[in-house]
Amino acid sequence: MWFEQLHLEDFRCHEALHLRLEHSPWVVLAGRNGTGKTSLLEAIYTTTRGHSFRRATIAEIIRAGRDQATVVLDSVGDRAHRLGARYGRNDRIFHLDGARARGLAEINAAIPVDYMGAQAHRLVDGSPGARRRYLDWCLFHVEPRFLDLWRNWHHAHRQRNAWLRQGDYPASTGWSEEVVKYGEKVSEMRAALVCNLDARLQEMDWAAIGNDRPTLKFRQGWQEGGLREALRATADRERRAGRAVAGPHQDDWTLSCGGMQAGQLSRGQTKLASFYLWNARAQIMRKAGRSAILLADDFLADLDEEASRLALRALRGNAGQVWLAVREESARMVLPGEAVRFHVEPGQVVRY
Repeated sequence: MWFEQLHLEDFRCHEALHLRLEHSPWVVLAGRNGTGKTSLLEAIYTTTRGHSFRRATIAEIIRAGRDQATVVLDSVGDRAHRLGARYGRNDRIFHLDGARARGLAEINAAIPVDYMGAQAHRLVDGSPGARRRYLDWCLFHVEPRFLDLWRNWHHAHRQRNAWLRQGDYPASTGWSEEVVKYGEKVSEMRAALVCNLDARLQEMDWAAIGNDRPTLKFRQGWQEGGLREALRATADRERRAGRAVAGPHQDDWTLSCGGMQAGQLSRGQTKLASFYLWNARAQIMRKAGRSAILLADDFLADLDEEASRLALRALRGNAGQVWLAVREESARMVLPGEAVRFHVEPGQVVRY
């Protein structure tokens, strides 16, 4: 999966830009802070994923004084796609291959794009929600049944919680069977993926982190036994809390290295571990005939020279294109493959 062209108008600080890209595995965006490197990555991510990694509102991504922003992406791979988006202050419209997109799932399936920023370490030592999203994004692309299973479980889970918040526990039990039926399958698929990821991590070079091999362990969102029994066992706690306390929404996984847990590793170690985890997930996707375009922003922070080399090698494990936003002094960094490099200024991108 590659991008051939990127065109945008009135997105953040950029009035109008058009990038023509070669079939290069690396795209380097270099420049000073505040020149709009991250905004270019944000334009790609927002258009393919439907929301910004900056948690910005749609109105915030439109250039000051303008009423709308547009982004057009041309990708090539097993199939060529043209994706266009128009962002108004109160709406957004997506077109894929000349037709109005049916939904974000259609766009995500056609053009998989992932983002890794300066806070990449939070995949290892951050919130469980980030780790569940890491699993679910992969399962969406490699397991055809997963999206429907997740949607069915999530709908039943939300409906059940709505009744629990109202204190109408008998009514909530009507949704319990749906939660069990789909929730157990969602958790089982996540657990199987963690086992697969763990096996791939064992094959990687972890010398920069420690002599011990890492271990991934899946933690199911309820105690041993089935989810139905767990819902019965936690009924009193649910009544007091007004929400479900057991289920796939509590699933998690942990990484440990020897006797050290994730919280005991340094920032650089956890960040490098996150790159390796991304590489392991990319391998699984590649085996399923899928690849993603990766947007990496300020990825060198907290990494020494050797860790940076290992991180770049891990990123190259992807079958798709990798975009790097870096400071000016890193524009000529040595990369394991051909690269197209650009100098970025507000409203201007120049090929090196």
